[in-house]
Amino acid sequence: MTNATREIWDILSNDVSIRKDIARGIINNRALAKYLIKHHHLQISLDGAISSIRRFEKDQHVIDDFTTVKDALKGAKISTRTNIACITVSENSENAKYLAQFITDPFFMHNEAVRITKGEQTMKILFSQSDLDRVKKIIPQTMIQSLETDLAELNILLTPKAYTTKGVYARIGNEIANYGININEVITVVPELIVFIKNKDLIKAHQAVFSLITSAVES
Repeated sequence: MTNATREIWDILSNDVSIRKDIARGIINNRALAKYLIKHHHLQISLDGAISSIRRFEKDQHVIDDFTTVKDALKGAKISTRTNIACITVSENSENAKYLAQFITDPFFMHNEAVRITKGEQTMKILFSQSDLDRVKKIIPQTMIQSLETDLAELNILLTPKAYTTKGVYARIGNEIANYGININEVITVVPELIVFIKNKDLIKAHQAVFSLITSAVES
């Protein structure tokens, strides 16, 4: 399989509307091929793109993978939270002291809105925006690389089948992207997938994931 064919298959696999039209037999393969080449800047001939689309329609593995992911999403639950702030600090030994002070603070220890992630170079603390002044008293301004506000949390509680099924996380992320929404942060704490987007995008993001879960239940 060529890279362009795989790219076309990935696009089709992650675009619910196109996939539905293909299944209904109401989409013109030539028109679809032209659209994919133009809008995704694919390095493939028109005939090659048409051939890839036809192979996608006939490939049982693609159909099986899509069906498996949809089935795995049955029973997932969604909760939301608005007005979240995110502080990014560089990762070093000095910061660990302030992190220890932060997580042992009685106010934050049992605060359900607090999320902490740590990478090799940076550490992020997400919390309710209303607590921003309190956080700044613990973490010095000189240590803060960036501060982002007006975020919303979309918490997706997955079933054991979902978080052990290949492609579920990608499917959720692509569905949100298909609604034109940028994902600012992602935290995976099995069985939860926590996605952070802007407050203004929360309704659309909720709709995207809810429609995905609902279609899984109805299928």
